[in-house]
Amino acid sequence: MVEKIEDIVPRAEFRAFAVDFGRVVDEIRRRAACSGIKESRELYLVSAANDKNNIKIRHNQLDIKQLLGIEQGLERWRPVLKMDFPSPAGEWWAQIFSALNVSVPAAAEGEITIETFVDEVLWPHAGVRVAEVFKRRFFFSLQECKVEITELMINRAAIQTVAVEHVDTAAVLAVQEEVGLSAYENVNYVLALQRIMSLAPLPSPHWHMEQGGNNG
Repeated sequence: MVEKIEDIVPRAEFRAFAVDFGRVVDEIRRRAACSGIKESRELYLVSAANDKNNIKIRHNQLDIKQLLGIEQGLERWRPVLKMDFPSPAGEWWAQIFSALNVSVPAAAEGEITIETFVDEVLWPHAGVRVAEVFKRRFFFSLQECKVEITELMINRAAIQTVAVEHVDTAAVLAVQEEVGLSAYENVNYVLALQRIMSLAPLPSPHWHMEQGGNNG
């Protein structure tokens, strides 16, 4: 089944990644009670050539969100596809690889399961990387904004992400300032995974040594 998502108002989103957010997390928890916790295992489809489409598989469903634009440093994403497995190859097949901006392989025949799609199509594709992501999400509400603190395991490496979302840009910016996120870079999942998987450069040349430093 292919379901195109329409009539959804895209939310303004700020998201940051860090090994440990420290006081930011403390500030969120001080100002709001956790309203729920969810855990999930997901697969993200990543390519070096795509920075506009967030593509993941969760709970037997593949979905694509497309970046609409950036306003005052915040991003707005719009869902464009939800597709349940198993499913015969149809328009979704070309749409996924076009979203990744890679070559479209020959479509598999018959009903396609997640296992077949990942093991026999995605892994062998030279232009596609698959990231295994475990999420433990903690939900909060601040000034009517949706706030998430998420503990991640990306290909079994630990990292955290904090996100603030609302349809109103001003509300997101206010919460971002309130909890101490203003010093962090706004980074979406697509870019974060590209950096982690060495498909995109880091924002500054952290790799070089200072002149005159030790070489031993």
